[in-house]
Amino acid sequence: MNRAIGLLSVAGISAGMMYLFDPDRGKRRRALVRNKAEHASKIATAAAGKTQRDVRNHLLGAFAELESLFRSEEVSDDVLEARVRSKLGRIVSHPHAIEVKAVEGVVILSGPILADEVLPLLDTVIAMHGVKNMDNRLEIHECAGEVPALQGGRKRQATRVGPFKTNWSPTTRLLATATGGALAIYGFKRRGLLGSTLSSLGMAVVTRALTNLDSRRLIGLDGPVKGVDAEKTIKGIAA
Repeated sequence: MNRAIGLLSVAGISAGMMYLFDPDRGKRRRALVRNKAEHASKIATAAAGKTQRDVRNHLLGAFAELESLFRSEEVSDDVLEARVRSKLGRIVSHPHAIEVKAVEGVVILSGPILADEVLPLLDTVIAMHGVKNMDNRLEIHECAGEVPALQGGRKRQATRVGPFKTNWSPTTRLLATATGGALAIYGFKRRGLLGSTLSSLGMAVVTRALTNLDSRRLIGLDGPVKGVDAEKTIKGIAA
């Protein structure tokens, strides 16, 4: 067996040398290989730099959040209003219908809002740094009905965090690849039903991290929905 592997290795090296040092086309082939190697090196360097910056930003953000827990600095009303407004688009389907005002750390919310969006909005605002209290003056509606400010809009999904996000950050993908790979190797070594389950789970995590596709898109469950949306868009443009 070792002799056969050795012969195959020698044959492969010989074929590669003949391919690269062919008298007629060897120079061009070597140039192509060199260009591809340089291109791959640039891509790897750029990806490593992006991941490094993302990890640094995550660490700085975590330290800032930790530091804010032990600070009692006052946040100006203007800054507080801007922070709350920046969150509205992720929580409610009609952010422009909500009026935000801050007075000495007390956030006053007013305007029409759908009933199922009230609690997520209040929970988010009260948890924000600098908010001392809230004054809820919202006009709650079970449905949009004929309320002008609640017409149209887009239903917002619950905010996902960490690994539940649709698009993973480079840091999350790096950690998921390492964790999934270790889990897959452990499963292969353990064998049996448990080993097969662990290795399959690890490979699934690695695939999710490398493709950066949501699990539903990865297995094709979102395909028909996208097709319908695209068809509606095309028909709308044609009309």
